[in-house]
Amino acid sequence: MKNKSRHLMDVVEAGDGMKLNRIIRHLKINEQGAALAYVVVVMTVVFLLMGTMITLSMGENDQAMYQTDYMKAYYIARAGAESMAMEMERMDNSAYEQFLDEQVAEAGGVLDGEGDLEVSVEKDGDEYRVSSLGTYKNTQAKVNIIMSYRDRTELDFGVYAKEDMEDLQVKDFTGQLASGGSIDFKTQSDENEVGEANIMPYTTNNVSITVPRLNGFSIANEIDLDIDDNYDITASATITQWDMKNNKTLTIDTDMAEYRKGSVEDYEDTFRILSAGSSSEKWMVLLVQGEAIMNGDIEVTGNHNLMIIVEDAFYLGGALRMDNDNRVEFYIMDESNSSTSGNNIFKDEGQYYDLIIAGSNVIGDEGTDKNPSLLNFFIHGSDTFSNNVLMDTNAKFCGYVIGPEAYVKIKNGNTDIYGGIYAREVDLDASISYTQPNPSTDTYTLYKQMSIDYWE
Repeated sequence: MKNKSRHLMDVVEAGDGMKLNRIIRHLKINEQGAALAYVVVVMTVVFLLMGTMITLSMGENDQAMYQTDYMKAYYIARAGAESMAMEMERMDNSAYEQFLDEQVAEAGGVLDGEGDLEVSVEKDGDEYRVSSLGTYKNTQAKVNIIMSYRDRTELDFGVYAKEDMEDLQVKDFTGQLASGGSIDFKTQSDENEVGEANIMPYTTNNVSITVPRLNGFSIANEIDLDIDDNYDITASATITQWDMKNNKTLTIDTDMAEYRKGSVEDYEDTFRILSAGSSSEKWMVLLVQGEAIMNGDIEVTGNHNLMIIVEDAFYLGGALRMDNDNRVEFYIMDESNSSTSGNNIFKDEGQYYDLIIAGSNVIGDEGTDKNPSLLNFFIHGSDTFSNNVLMDTNAKFCGYVIGPEAYVKIKNGNTDIYGGIYAREVDLDASISYTQPNPSTDTYTLYKQMSIDYWE
């Protein structure tokens, strides 16, 4: 069924690019898709009347002064397609479900009042087709952009926050620092350490984390880790209590791993946990009930991977080692409101946290050729709740923290990070050392992102 809306605008006043970015970030799309057409039209008309896209398109043509009606129709179509593609890259993945049926929006009176535009978006197999029809007087031109919700194996930026970043402190920083808002440093020396070329404010980059689907999922085998001794785990289990003391080691042998990941629709951006499947990668799964306190070390052995699903909060005060290049994934799934709830959650200086990494330890791969993609902390969140992360540690951390709705604070100046951080807010409250890995050759998916594949 086709959803269609027509919205006419005679005058739209737009500010500079900075102001426009702020406007765009606050556009929302409702579940029924009724607001989609409005978003398309607003985006398109704003871009057209600003002249941004049209100016870029016309500037590519040496014969601009002799433009034909067809060329002007093409510029309208191209501007519409590009602006819609940009908006799709910003959209939350849940909005993509709307494109299972074709969505159409129209705008009239553009380009000196002589042009019209129709933009449509529809899912076609694994692709999303953006079709833009521009009309100038009696002449038409069409531009198509093909997009897909593709797997990504590394972050575009080393540290990225959706919102403003303020009072940043860094000691050694190698990589790119980006934000959907402003980026302000505590001192000029902090800013100089990152370097002007690597500081990118007002950058949009929609990352959707992958979280397991747990509806009806349970593990009969139960373990109580409220102990003051070393302990070995050799099979997937539900951990009913987790409070291990200092200087103790939890060894997790993954050789008996039996679960696999089963994918579902892109717009759901999740996976199912399967006891059978075609994937060659096997996972041991630990389902943690309540808050978990791990003051000792975790050592992962065996030949398969480990998934730790935390229903509430997790405190890691010891080391985390993987002996055989095992992949380890933490999913922090607490759906309580972190700003108001004190149950099953940790507190530091008035702020509630769902994940705390503390102590003077090595977290992740410590080999010569370190691989940060072996360790991933996925922080679940939405518009109604967020899960927060505190790294108060002297540790060497090799891995990724990915939480598009999370607040991540790095508190201790001796923290040495090799990997990536993606969050709603990032607070570098200490002079950290940070290194962004070179582009990965690994095919392992860290996250998914809507991107342009090609033009037609």
